[in-house]
Amino acid sequence: MPKKKKSNKKKETDIKSLNNINGIISGFSSEEDIEADEQILEKFKSLKKKKIKIELVKIKNLIGNPKIKDINRLNSELIQKELNRLYELLNKNHIFIHFKNEYDLKEQYRFITQEVLEQKVEKLPNVDMKIKFIYEDFHPEKDIIEEEEED
Repeated sequence: MPKKKKSNKKKETDIKSLNNINGIISGFSSEEDIEADEQILEKFKSLKKKKIKIELVKIKNLIGNPKIKDINRLNSELIQKELNRLYELLNKNHIFIHFKNEYDLKEQYRFITQEVLEQKVEKLPNVDMKIKFIYEDFHPEKDIIEEEEED
């Protein structure tokens, strides 16, 4: 009886899904960001021509799958220490978290560990890409700045 090939459980997506990349890189208009966006889009075009499949990976896997401590077992001092550790890992991997408004440390830790680290992004070969997450994009009801501007 012939052996069955093991299926590769890694989720891959065709390059066509990269058209959604603007959701990750748009909204930042510094010259450096615009130049980076253009370089990334050129790389996408190159990959599309080669019909290379891109793997979707969770942020936590991109930063080395760090151990996450239970928020309910951390006091304020330990939450700050853990946040510093996570921010260092994220920044080292060009992943940035932004908050338009101020939130307590516990909410910042919760957001990073329960939402950001679980997000899937395209793992692109040989692309130095910045990934930015904005808290209020996940929680628009808390976007006080936007609400005040509309009044």
